[in-house]
Amino acid sequence: MSTKHSRPAAGVGDTRERLLRAARSLITVHGVEGVSIRGINAAAGASPGSLHYHFGSRESLLVALISEYIEPLMRERQQLLALCEARGPLGVREIAEVMVMPLARTAIEGGEDGMAHVCLLARLYGDRNAILFNYTGEPWMREIYERQFTALKHCRPGVPEAELMLRLDLATHCMLRGLSALREEGADWQLGSGYTGFDPWERVEAILRFVAAGLQA
Repeated sequence: MSTKHSRPAAGVGDTRERLLRAARSLITVHGVEGVSIRGINAAAGASPGSLHYHFGSRESLLVALISEYIEPLMRERQQLLALCEARGPLGVREIAEVMVMPLARTAIEGGEDGMAHVCLLARLYGDRNAILFNYTGEPWMREIYERQFTALKHCRPGVPEAELMLRLDLATHCMLRGLSALREEGADWQLGSGYTGFDPWERVEAILRFVAAGLQA
C-alpha cells in the first residue's frame, strides 16, 4: 500500500474518533438534547458535514458510542453471573458484585477513556435516555437482567416485584453516580469528614456494601 493511499484512511479514522470523543464529553455535561450536531463537529475540530458523513445522525453516533463499551461490559457481567451461579444460588452481595464490578474495572483500569465512558453511562441512565435503554434491551442483555432479578426475588421473596424493580433501578443510579465520582478526591461529601487517603477500590467496596444493603433492605 502506498503512503499516498494510507494517509487519507488514517485521517478518516481520526476524524471519526474525534467526533465520538467530542460527543461523549459534551453529552456527559449537557445531555443528549443539549448537544447539537454543529456543536459536536466544532468540538471535534471537524468540518460541518463530518458527523453526517461518518454516522448519518446524532442518534447513530450515540449508538456507536454506547456499543463501544456496553457490549464488553455486559459480556463480562454475563461471565461473572455464570461463575456466581455455578457456586450455588446468588446472595444479595453476589448480585451487587455482578452489577458493580465490571463497571468498576472499566472506571479504574480503563484509564481516562474508561472513566469517561462510565460518566457518560451515568448521564444517560440518569436522563432515562431511550437509545441507551433500547440498546440494552437486546435479548441476550435482557436475559442477564432477568437472571439477576430472579436471583433477587429468591433472596427477598416477601418483597413485591414492583418494589424489587425499583430497588434495582435505584441501585443502578447509585452505582453509576458513585463510580463516576471515583476520581473526585475533593468531592463535597468529603469536606469536614476527616477523610484521608485515596483508594478507588475502597470506594468500590463502599459502593458494593451500599448497593447490597439497598437490595437487601
